[in-house]
Amino acid sequence: DEEDAGSSRKKGSEIRVGSEYQCEVPESIEDDVPERPSSPDTLLWNPKALPEDVVDCYLRTVGCRDAVDEEKALWLLHRCEYNVDEAVRRHSFMPPISQNNSSWSDCERSCFERGYRIYGKNFSSIQKMIRSKSAEDVIEYYYLWKNKRLKKSTMNGNSCVPKEKQ
Repeated sequence: DEEDAGSSRKKGSEIRVGSEYQCEVPESIEDDVPERPSSPDTLLWNPKALPEDVVDCYLRTVGCRDAVDEEKALWLLHRCEYNVDEAVRRHSFMPPISQNNSSWSDCERSCFERGYRIYGKNFSSIQKMIRSKSAEDVIEYYYLWKNKRLKKSTMNGNSCVPKEKQ
């Protein structure tokens, strides 16, 4: 009956057991570990560096109006090694973020929207489509564009919150 059990296996295949059939595994394979990328990610903000209430107070002090302002303010706080007084001082010298999109041509806006549909939030890829704008410009425009779309959607009654049946 051993032949019947073996007949279910592929012809010519057999299980090989014994020390002569074992492979040799090296002690360490550290040489095979790929090198880190030449441009590692850069920390822009560490949320654990300061207590949340201190950060909230800082953001109110510098007058953050939206996500772009907040992001830049947190980056500045990080650059000042979480010295709140120094970050507030330096923030006063930063130019305000423009609240209009007039610096973007219709063609640039169209390219941004097409890039967003293709690449999602991969802003560096979108920026390659709009060579006249920096990656920072593209990110800033994204937040303004997104907020404008949300406001339009809410005003048109297309809120995500379902309406009650009347």
